[in-house]
Amino acid sequence: MFSWVRAALVRGLVLLVLWWVLIEGGSSYLGYALIAVPLVVGASLMLSPPQTGRWRGVPGRLLAALRLAGWVIGQIVSGGVDVALRAVARQHGGRISPASVLVPVRATGTARAFCMGIFNLMPGTLVQGIRTYDGQDQAELHVLATELDAIGNWTSLEDRIFRVSGTEDSELDFT
Repeated sequence: MFSWVRAALVRGLVLLVLWWVLIEGGSSYLGYALIAVPLVVGASLMLSPPQTGRWRGVPGRLLAALRLAGWVIGQIVSGGVDVALRAVARQHGGRISPASVLVPVRATGTARAFCMGIFNLMPGTLVQGIRTYDGQDQAELHVLATELDAIGNWTSLEDRIFRVSGTEDSELDFT
């Protein structure tokens, strides 16, 4: 019972803050929030009931989420600089040699979709799809140059997402 109350309070608080941000701190739409937020909290509790024992690792998961965000931003900045340098160098002889690279995929479900979405944000890379070869799921990645460490970056991204989920397995759980 306590886990349901706690989940409702946390989800309600998150939704109220999100609502407040979206309406830019104005109070003119507060009446809508008083109706919409409880309805959305109720729907979220029905669709994703709280799980007991999951709160022990929340501080570590939040820290992992901050680290993931910092790592992604760092990858985006360094990737953008790398792509720009490759484009300039291309005019003077080129350093771009596009290729498709197969990378083993451990993540499933939401974690896999999350990995694919984040990886597509990184300059110079694109997930073309997931394929199964010899019973192993693999991501087919398009990269600007074969010397880019696509396998290392993908594996690092999966590991970071697993730490955010609080599990070592491939199922991402935000409850």
